[in-house]
Amino acid sequence: MALVRQTRSEGKSIRIVVTGPTWIAIDNVLRKLPGRLKPNEALLVRLKSTEAGDAGIDPVLLPYVVANTPSDGSYGQMMAHLDASQTVIVGATAQQIGRLMRSHGGEVGLFDYLLIDEASQMDVAYATVAMSSLVGGASVTVVGDDLQMAPIHPIDPPVGSEHLVGSIYDFFKHYRRGQTNDAGESRGLTPVMLDRSYRSNREIVEFVETTGYEKLTAEFPDLRTLVTPPFSAERPEHLAAGLAWSPAMAEILNPEHPLVAVVHSDRYSSQRNDSEAALVTSLVASLAGRLVNPETDQPFDPKTFFEKGIGIVTPHRAQQAAVIECLIAALDPDEQTADAIVRAVDTVERFQGQEKTVMFASFGLGDGDQIATEEEFLYNLNRFNVVVSRAKTKMVVVLSRRVADYLPKDIKALRHSRLLKNFVYGFLRTGSTFSVAGLEDLGECELRVR
Repeated sequence: MALVRQTRSEGKSIRIVVTGPTWIAIDNVLRKLPGRLKPNEALLVRLKSTEAGDAGIDPVLLPYVVANTPSDGSYGQMMAHLDASQTVIVGATAQQIGRLMRSHGGEVGLFDYLLIDEASQMDVAYATVAMSSLVGGASVTVVGDDLQMAPIHPIDPPVGSEHLVGSIYDFFKHYRRGQTNDAGESRGLTPVMLDRSYRSNREIVEFVETTGYEKLTAEFPDLRTLVTPPFSAERPEHLAAGLAWSPAMAEILNPEHPLVAVVHSDRYSSQRNDSEAALVTSLVASLAGRLVNPETDQPFDPKTFFEKGIGIVTPHRAQQAAVIECLIAALDPDEQTADAIVRAVDTVERFQGQEKTVMFASFGLGDGDQIATEEEFLYNLNRFNVVVSRAKTKMVVVLSRRVADYLPKDIKALRHSRLLKNFVYGFLRTGSTFSVAGLEDLGECELRVR
């Protein structure tokens, strides 16, 4: 917005393209623009592939969707603005940007400015495709976090060359490092730290800060989960008869505990734990119809509850499937809400870039041998950082004591595991023990809170 208004004040225009590793990351930027753009200030476009439908696109952006094909009427309007160098903001993946350039002939750039969001998860190759759309003298800004998930590659890069084939964020972080100009000044780029969180409350930000960031500040330190009516030890009247309940679950959902760990005693689950999925389902179902949408001051409707209110991350597809199956069986949703449930439960890699009011993490592991074979994956510092930092008001982590207590043999995994252990046993206070009738497989559980 600052660029649009600066160029406008100078009597100029600017053509901006916004990209990222996923549509989720791109839409998170674009969806805030309709409410901030003034009439006729800029043409806003959210590209989509010709084959794709509108499912999954934020409703706020639907009026701005343009199919990436010359046969779409709105496509012609977009190209007319671009060719005339009028102010345009286009959001698209690297693939769609490349397709747009091919349709245009591929020889003349279309954009004056490129913004890459979640750049730490976008690899150099895809970023290069997006850069091919720029005119000479264009500017690029990459926004990323190298303490969160990096791009996934099938093999490790050559030692010392990680930044050349890794994320575009790392590429620019290492760009011309150690080189100087004739005056002895560094030719490298110095990252600018954004030290204010506009997403999460004080407690969540304070924990995220322990993962290796410089000083972070919560813009909304006292942000809390809004629930109506408040929870008590009594079983919620709307909770389905087949779902488990314990008075301790009211304490888990207490808005005054932004960070919670439920440590159970399962020792046998291997990538899927149905009792853990059932516990998460009971907690989520208890919030359904009661979690307040701060934008409306009313409880979320069923579909929006899962689109904006609730997110659930798991390390494995098996546990993801278990949670989805349990939620759908318990809530009996309509088709649109069922689709929203499926999108709200995902692995950590696919959740990066999202944000929800309340987040749950379900590890689904108790078997010691399975944990040992996955120690580098499970205890990756960046992965757990993503898990915790997605929540606005509350994060609930459900895991077995074996996951919490395990000591990795790999030295890197051992160092990274300190983050999870610090979360459970250092950052959170010692809590009470409880058990849940109907979920005996979990054994004795310990509740730890902040």
